[in-house]
Amino acid sequence: MNFADLVTISPLIVAVLTAAAVLFVDLVWPGRDGPAIGVALIGLAVAALVTIQVGAETATAFGGSYKVDALTTFLDQISAADVARLVRPLRLRDQS
Repeated sequence: MNFADLVTISPLIVAVLTAAAVLFVDLVWPGRDGPAIGVALIGLAVAALVTIQVGAETATAFGGSYKVDALTTFLDQISAADVARLVRPLRLRDQS
């Protein structure tokens, strides 16, 4: 494993760190959905930006076992948008 491999999988690392941050925020402020949802949406935005940056060119990591190309970048963006679409209504529903 080298630095280029870490750069290639950086969108996955950002997503995992975002999940850990959401769990930590929920642990610190239990019962308050606003901070956790805010951290989740910010983390998704950062992950989407990192995905666009890394996916600008085709790359492989770990000896070719992981590949980033236009298709994986597109599918990652669709996934991030779908999760963001599912997270936002949670806050709106809880306030009404």
